[in-house]
Parts: sequence; C-alpha cells; structure tokens
Amino acid sequence: AIKYSNPGSPVQITTRKSAAHIEIRVTDQGIGMDQETLSRIFSLENTSTRKGTQDEKGTGLGLLICQELVQKNNGRIWALSEPLKGTRFIIELTPANQD
Repeated sequence: AIKYSNPGSPVQITTRKSAAHIEIRVTDQGIGMDQETLSRIFSLENTSTRKGTQDEKGTGLGLLICQELVQKNNGRIWALSEPLKGTRFIIELTPANQD
C-alpha cells in the first residue's frame, strides 16, 4: 500500500473480530487498479508488476505470497480498487477451533 501511495497520503490498517472470523483491511488512497489488473493480481500465470509512486521496482510476487500465507491459515484475501482512488485489501481469517 505504501509503495503505491503518493508521499504523505494515508494508509489505514483496521481489524475487526467476530465469533466467525477476524478481518484485516489495508486501505490506501494511492494509484489504484483497473478491473483488468485487479483480476490478475492473485494469479501466478499472469504475474506482472508496475513501478511504485517513487519508481520502486517489484517482482509481482508479493501478493501471491500473501495469498498463500492467508490460505494456509484458513483464510481468504481479495481486493477492491479504482484507478486514481486507491485500493482496499481485505483478509478474512477463520480462527482455529480451540476445543
């Protein structure tokens, strides 16, 4: 989120817990993504990267790694985004049964 946000713009991380799940949201007001890009961000076959707002380079693998970690912990991850308006990543984890 920081990489794709303009300097000084906020990145917000919020959490919410219920009996069914734990939700983590990371929201920025950065450059955002169009629907085509958004549909490919969690796909190994279509790894791509774009430079950050300060010309930072990337491999296109960061979100795939996040997705794998989330899935290995009984969760799911998805994103909502609009070009020039920012992106929100949502992670939903189901707590392990503690019987």
